[in-house]
Parts: sequence; C-alpha cells; structure tokens
Amino acid sequence: MNSIKRHIAPIFLSFFICLIPAAGYCFDLLSLEPGMSREEVEDMLRWKSIKATVFGKDALLLTIQVVPDVFEQQRSLIEFDSKGFLSFVNIRIIPETGSSGEDVMLLYNNVREWMINELGPPAWERREGYAVPEDLLQAFSRGKVVRFLQWEKTYAIRFGIPQRANGEVMVEILIAPKMLPRGSKFWGGRRF
Repeated sequence: MNSIKRHIAPIFLSFFICLIPAAGYCFDLLSLEPGMSREEVEDMLRWKSIKATVFGKDALLLTIQVVPDVFEQQRSLIEFDSKGFLSFVNIRIIPETGSSGEDVMLLYNNVREWMINELGPPAWERREGYAVPEDLLQAFSRGKVVRFLQWEKTYAIRFGIPQRANGEVMVEILIAPKMLPRGSKFWGGRRF
C-alpha cells in the first residue's frame, strides 16, 4: 500500500505540472482557420491564459512567442470580418535593430524549417534573386531578393519576407481565406 501511495503522488504532480505553460511555451496560431467565430478564437486564448489587446473593433493583437527557439520580437494580428468570423492571421517576426541581411536570412531559414516540420512540404515555393551579403538587406527591402512559400488547404498559409512600400524587412506568416497569387511581392498583412 505504501508503494502505491509513493508512486501516485509523483504521477499527480507530473500531471498538474504539465498543465502549467512552460517557459518558452508557444501558442499554436497555425491552428486558427479562417471562418472560425471570434468567440471560438477568444475561448482558445482564454483556455491558454493568453491576453490579447483589442486592436480596433475588428482585430486582436498578441505579443507572444509563436515560433519556438526564435527570440526576435513576435507580434500577431488576428483579424475578423464584420460578422465576427476570422478572416486573417498575420504573424510578424521582427529582426533585431541593426540586423544584417545575413541575420534576416538565418531567421528566415530557421522559421522556414519550423514551418515545414509543422505543416509538411509547401504547395510551392518562390525563390528569386541573389545578393552579396553586404547588399542582402537592401535587396530584400527593394524586392530584388524574393523568398516565400505557401501551403494550400481550404485556406492559404504563406510564409516569407514580403516587400513593403516603406522598405521594412521582416519575416511574416499570413493565414488567409483564399490562395494568394504567386506573383505578388507585396503580400504582407496590414500595418500593426
């Protein structure tokens, strides 16, 4: 009987420890699908004890880690349509101030590897242009080097480095309700 008691206590303790989010815990935003109700999304966030900031009347802003083992700032915008259904999820991984083009490329490759491990091989990938390391950051900002890939389900998940009109270079994941055209370099979500 003492033997059973000795083994039950550690089992219960282990169970309850598993319920507490560990340091470095990442919320699985890739599981959000366009068309989910706002209530479903907010319930998922409450269940995981994640606090979101209301961003306008139609969006929630999260500043939580989404991609594990990536320590750059990660911000996520979850957008809803006028009827309260999920329309877009935009996850930005912002390179540290002073990052070089090589740093951004390393960040891109690390997140790319994680995405492929999570979602399997993409439906397609777009790789265009090359630049010497000293010019790589500027080549990304001007769209001379293009890197992104897309998974296609009943909705689309695109990951890469979109060209932005303001020249900002960041790594983004966009979950959208329909397939995005392959040719567009300007595909990132709205500014947040």
